[in-house]
Amino acid sequence: MTIDNQNIKGKCKVYFLKHSGVMVETDEFQVFFDVISNISDIIKPEKKQVFLITHGHYDHFDLSIASYKEMKSQFIVSSDITKEKVESLGANVHFMSPDETMEIDSVTIQTFKSTDLGVSFYVTLQNCNIFHSGDLNWWHWENTPKSTQLDEEKAYKVIIDEVLKKTIDIAFIPMDPRLGIATTWAIDYFKDHNDAKIIVPIHFGDQYKVVRDLTSDMTQNSHLVIPSKENEQLL
Repeated sequence: MTIDNQNIKGKCKVYFLKHSGVMVETDEFQVFFDVISNISDIIKPEKKQVFLITHGHYDHFDLSIASYKEMKSQFIVSSDITKEKVESLGANVHFMSPDETMEIDSVTIQTFKSTDLGVSFYVTLQNCNIFHSGDLNWWHWENTPKSTQLDEEKAYKVIIDEVLKKTIDIAFIPMDPRLGIATTWAIDYFKDHNDAKIIVPIHFGDQYKVVRDLTSDMTQNSHLVIPSKENEQLL
């Protein structure tokens, strides 16, 4: 269904693609984040395409998106990725480092830091405010020293607390099952400190059942929307 209610200013559709890959669509735009899968059945040539890449890890960045450069797509690329690696994307490539703002075709893009490589993105288009974490996550590995775990917690909260000050309609937040007991910590913290209307878990590979089971007691009292398959229209 289309998001269209008094709580969300604008109209947009949300697609879950794969892993951390998602797309938000409005009447004029299709904005893609971290595409690593086949999107040929979803892309609409009559609309303006904006591709955002949070960083260069293989599970967030795939050069298959170069297939769409002839559509005059705009590519917003984290500065941890070299120019040589994105030559095939053509001329419409824009690099962004953390703590920068850019406007392209009335789409406003602001970057925040990450707790890994690259950036996280805050995007406003047609009055819809979107946050995509990339690898900004509360990394808590059970086999690391307590001091490291505390450092990771502090690093995450310093960055995300700045993000949480923003008005956010749709948020894509990591829920990585490799973290064991800490799998939901980032989403728990986010939903407890921001009134985002829609929160979608990302960064879980193909562990759909794990994510569904972990959130089974959370969905009734929050705005979590849980993906169940690749290339799925969520809203």
